[in-house]
Amino acid sequence: MEGKKVKLLTVGEKARSYFVRRGYDTIAEYVEVGDYPVYWDAVDIMKHAIDAYKNGEVRNVKLIYTKFYSPVKQEVEVLRLLPLEKPMEKVNREFEFEPRASKVLDYIFPKYLNNMLYFAILSSIASEYAMRMSAMDSATKNAQELLNKLQTMYNRLRQSNITQEITEIVSGAEALKE
Repeated sequence: MEGKKVKLLTVGEKARSYFVRRGYDTIAEYVEVGDYPVYWDAVDIMKHAIDAYKNGEVRNVKLIYTKFYSPVKQEVEVLRLLPLEKPMEKVNREFEFEPRASKVLDYIFPKYLNNMLYFAILSSIASEYAMRMSAMDSATKNAQELLNKLQTMYNRLRQSNITQEITEIVSGAEALKE
């Protein structure tokens, strides 16, 4: 992003505050998506991105999100959504479309983009929960270790006090005998 003018459409409070703090332009900020996003959130967000692309405000649209693989593996993924990339191999098949291919693509492609964004939002939320779960697991283990150390320290102090009391009682009894 260095040296290039970047316009961002952020989803979530952390993304918004991260990029605003660093002085990036934001076209729109969607901070109210929450932990339970619905498909229509993705539709609204993607409509904004598509309109910015169609109006020439941006030259391309990239989707950057945290892809969830497993509770211990999440990676940042960058997908170029617009413009479409041409396939490397040329397909030698002819397809007939009814209605025209352009109408079919005009109908299907926005839905594809909406689904890609919705998947990215859900994947990012799953990644966040996995990271929170991992952090809580580490915190629980650390707390358990601390409890064990404190319990050992308490037992040693208690044992020391008991030993001291026994010593004082025995010394007192010895003093009374003499």
